[in-house]
Formats: sequence, structure tokens, C-alpha cells
Amino acid sequence: MSREQEKPVHVLHVVPTLGAGGLELAMSRVVNALVRQGMRHSICCLKGEAVIRDHFDGTVDIHCLRSVPNDVMLPFRLRKLIRTTHPTLIHARNWGAWPDTVLARLSVLPQVPLIFSFHGSDSTGWMPLRRRITCRLLACATDYIFTVCAASRNMLAKDIGLSAERVAVISNGVDTCRFCPSPT
Repeated sequence: MSREQEKPVHVLHVVPTLGAGGLELAMSRVVNALVRQGMRHSICCLKGEAVIRDHFDGTVDIHCLRSVPNDVMLPFRLRKLIRTTHPTLIHARNWGAWPDTVLARLSVLPQVPLIFSFHGSDSTGWMPLRRRITCRLLACATDYIFTVCAASRNMLAKDIGLSAERVAVISNGVDTCRFCPSPT
């Protein structure tokens, strides 16, 4: 098949929620820009509804799996979605999407490349041993890992024990004029 006849890259983005948070809004801007360049995108929202659905181009397929806490069937539903959407790449965004995405992807053949992006932690304390071990195992089943800043990469290296060379940094370009403390 010649390059002109190849199917466009199809990215399945897996996110914990699709609310109006920073990760989700930044993702909508990136996805919409890449759609205009000919890439295809699907989004899997693991919990809740797609609150910001209208922020995405109409060609973006959005799937809400509506999981509940400790939903043991979630990886199986996600596996089914991977099999039916046939992505060329899976992008798990942040900790809340990573474990279930790895489990779902491991049971899909042929393996679809998996990227994990870490956008920060909701905790300032030491990461529990169980989570550190889990992250190391998940990293073994992940093709590419990146963070949005050097501080996050250093946190993954220090707290989890990942090699800093294993984690790339792709700055997310936060507008610090818009997102700053309000004057008092």
C-alpha cells in the first residue's frame, strides 16, 4: 500500500473523565488541531459523561464507559472498544486511565502501541509502595511515557523509580498570564 493510500493515524485517547479541567481542555485543542491535519481521533471517557463534548470537532468519536469505583469489568469493556475502533495508537492520559488501559490493551492482538502521559499528581505526599510497584509494572507494558514538565518527570524518576531517560518531556504550554493567581 502506498503512502497516499494508507489509512490516517487513529488515536484512541483514554481519560478518566471528560469534564472542564485543564487536561481535558488542552486535549480538545490538540485533538482539534490534529483533526485538521488529517488524523482521526476517538476518546474514551472512563467515568461519567462527556461534559465538554461540544469542545471537540464533530468527527471525533466520544465513548463514555460510565465505570463505577472498583469496576472489575472496565478493562473488558475498554478491550471491546479497542477491538471495535481499531486505533493505530492508544494514549492513556494520567494515572486514572493507565491501569485499565494497560489491562485492556494486553488482551488485544496484535498489540496496539500505548503512550502514557503524566500530567501531575493530586497528592503532595509520598507515593505508597503498592502504587509505586504498580506504576513500575505498568511502565513495562507501556511503549512510551511522557510528562508535561521536567518536575513531573523528576517525580516519576524519584517516587516510582523510573529511569529519567525513559520519560520524555513535552511541555504543554500553559498560558501563565491566563492561568495565574488573581490579584487580591
